Amino acid sequence: MGDSLPRGSVGISRWVPADEVEVGDVIVISHADTAPKIHRVVTIEEQDDGFVVETKGDANGAPDPGYSVLNDRVAVHTYTVPYLGYAADFLRTPLGWSLFVLLPIGVLCLRTLRDIWSTEGRPPS
Repeated sequence: MGDSLPRGSVGISRWVPADEVEVGDVIVISHADTAPKIHRVVTIEEQDDGFVVETKGDANGAPDPGYSVLNDRVAVHTYTVPYLGYAADFLRTPLGWSLFVLLPIGVLCLRTLRDIWSTEGRPPS
């Protein structure tokens, strides 16, 4: 999504009513047959069935084909967390899952066993 949401970043968005969306806002658009996309609003028009927007990705040369009808509420991008997306992708791999889940559990188990079997600090029986 270009400068507003660089590759590898996580975007934080907030819900706003459709009538508060303005040209230039970065919104999340969901269609039933495709994955959600995050694009900038190029034009907005109020019609009988709601607000209709034309969007464009910042890296794209031309607007998206077709128009999108906004729901009552729209997710508008408000904040970007750089590089967090790379960490989230790594956690989905077997190695990432092992390092961030299994390794801490293993360390916790070993420390607990050490405390159980340790005789330091205990009075002799």
